[in-house]
Amino acid sequence: MNSPQPLVSVGMPVFNEATHLAAALTSLLAQSYRNLQVVVCDNASTDATATIARDFAERDPRVRVIVQPGNLGAAANFEAALAHADGQYFMWAAGHDLWSPDFVRSCLAALEANPDAVLACGQSGWFADDIAEGITACAIYSTRGLAPIARFMTVLHGNMHPIYGLIRREALQATGGVPRMVGADLALLTRLAWRGEFLSVTDSWWYRRRMHGEERYGDKLARYRSQRYQLAGGTLARISPLAPLIRELLRQCLTEPRSVLKRLALLGALPFLMALRWLERD
Repeated sequence: MNSPQPLVSVGMPVFNEATHLAAALTSLLAQSYRNLQVVVCDNASTDATATIARDFAERDPRVRVIVQPGNLGAAANFEAALAHADGQYFMWAAGHDLWSPDFVRSCLAALEANPDAVLACGQSGWFADDIAEGITACAIYSTRGLAPIARFMTVLHGNMHPIYGLIRREALQATGGVPRMVGADLALLTRLAWRGEFLSVTDSWWYRRRMHGEERYGDKLARYRSQRYQLAGGTLARISPLAPLIRELLRQCLTEPRSVLKRLALLGALPFLMALRWLERD
């Protein structure tokens, strides 16, 4: 007798997503892979977000709704979505995005076929409001076959879209949780990169809704400092918002490579890699 298909948990941390939440949940629940659990973690929204989520939960038992008593900040709510998940595989999902019907199935098949991989992500693209008006495709990358240091360097230079890919939950939990810092997605992805390969899946899509327009770097920092996100707390982050991220990357360089020489070489390369990332940011 065949073993049951593995459970995939989708964690959806949301705050004031009433405008697009129904479309996002409909897209996830229409996935061709059916053994799915969707955990909606509402971060004390002030609009109809919780009501919409509960409405879906009443109609589909695969949906579970957690309503926080107060706004915990973005990182803590992302972590709560993971903590309430039961699946062997996990992915985060935004309450305003859309996915092709085979996104979960394709990513899961890639991970099941590659035991050394910890994450699989489909192609991704931005859209403004109506997906029929077209999308702006984003670069995708794979670290398949690379050594751990090469994986770290690839992720350090790449975009952050794989954070919304499908991840082995055990590997994700081993990273120590979602860090409270500006650049938390980069910190978490680099931690995952030391643990295994990232796979790119070319026959499925994640459609990312552009919610903040064309932001300047200063606008992003202001948003991250806000009560909603709470990602720039503490003395060090108030002085320099990116300082905790730099400290985290330095920590990885000093602890993850197995030899002292590799650690020293990576430490020497890190300033140049970060400078290149800064120069090429969009």
